Amino acid sequence: MPVTEAGSAGTTTSVRFTSDPNLLTHPLTSPTEPGAKELADVYKKAGSPKQVRGISTNVAGWNAWDLSPGEFSKATDAQWNKCQNEKIYIETFGPLLKSAGMPGQAIIDTGRNAVTGLRLEWGDWCNVNGAGFGVRPTSTTGSSLADAFVWIKPGGESDGTSDTSATRYDSFCGHEDAFKPAPEAGQWNQEYFEMLVKNAKPAF
Repeated sequence: MPVTEAGSAGTTTSVRFTSDPNLLTHPLTSPTEPGAKELADVYKKAGSPKQVRGISTNVAGWNAWDLSPGEFSKATDAQWNKCQNEKIYIETFGPLLKSAGMPGQAIIDTGRNAVTGLRLEWGDWCNVNGAGFGVRPTSTTGSSLADAFVWIKPGGESDGTSDTSATRYDSFCGHEDAFKPAPEAGQWNQEYFEMLVKNAKPAF
């Protein structure tokens, strides 16, 4: 049963059970104490389901796992975000979730984060050009809070169309660092998939 609440500054905290009853997603939640409380409150309103172990990260917009300093450590807004890689993110957010009354383990999507230095802005998320498949799915992560590296989003699935005349066009998909041409969100993009394979680290 989905449980959704409006969050601060127009964000949304969502507890959404998919076909995998052990998976919990948390879109648009900041790694702060208020963010943890907001998500934990929704989790509790869902009945604190025992099958929930934690959260998934890095699925839409993505970062390197443990790159230090982070890819955007010199960005103008970096001073307000210390979580410059996913390892710092989960090791910051996990304990806050636990303190708020929710499991704080995480699985991290590494399906597209092999290559850094591609995005012009940290928030550029759509069909990033030059991306590659990252670390293969494994439970060996080097962090007690990271249960596994996984490939959640199918590698060849488009984030959104680059067709500016399309009803569902998002301007991020037209950015300079976005792969073009690209079909509608959710549709298969064979050329993008082949690029991910070519740029994979480790290589296939």
